[in-house]
Amino acid sequence: MLNKGEPVLVAVEVSYTIDDFDVQRAINRAKILEKAMDKRVLPAVVGYKITKKAQNLMEKEGVLKIVFSE
Repeated sequence: MLNKGEPVLVAVEVSYTIDDFDVQRAINRAKILEKAMDKRVLPAVVGYKITKKAQNLMEKEGVLKIVFSE
């Protein structure tokens, strides 16, 4: 949980169709950045479509998503 006013970074993976590989990459990059920057980093994915497997993983891992409609 975030505290009000706490600085947060976001590790974003961008793909036309978001799949579970993209979600896992965002999670891994967030972990790396947290260690390097010593700040909270949230994983996020951005795209136009999302697979069911990716959606399930995002819900399980708490990954942010932005899905654009065409």
